[in-house]
Amino acid sequence: MAVYTLTTSSSAGTDVHQTGGPDAPSLIGTSLFSAEATTVDPSGELGTRWPWVYEHPTILIVDDDDDTRDLVAGFLERDGLTVLQAKDGESALVVIENENVDAVLLDVMMPGLDGLCVCRHIRESPDLRGIGIIMLTALDGLAAELQSISAGADAHITKPVRRTELIDRVRDIV
Repeated sequence: MAVYTLTTSSSAGTDVHQTGGPDAPSLIGTSLFSAEATTVDPSGELGTRWPWVYEHPTILIVDDDDDTRDLVAGFLERDGLTVLQAKDGESALVVIENENVDAVLLDVMMPGLDGLCVCRHIRESPDLRGIGIIMLTALDGLAAELQSISAGADAHITKPVRRTELIDRVRDIV
């Protein structure tokens, strides 16, 4: 399994190094966002139950809470999806720009670059616009949902996440 680590370098930005896997170590990209050292863990085995356009879509889960990421990853991996994980918005943007990601599940409230900013960045980038986005948030109500949709999200799910709702929304956008 490859592990991707962000390291802040000089004024050039943040480098992403692959620190595990067959080709490690190697530089895979640079972000213009500065960030503390952060680990992104792309875990999960390819499954056989995903009957859609892509044989095994890749979903990036972005949440600062480890337990939430692990829970959501478990739901998706059981359905045969490939899962990548990031702890914050800066890490998410580097992964999105360097990996083949089909959809992103974004927590709204995160330290640093929040989920709404990441969502807007994806929608403003011509090369990334086709990525599906689902906002996962503890914020409930119509105002929170409208904020997510206004930022460019395809869907809004309130935590705690229910497996069936999550899988249905992912299938809708991939």
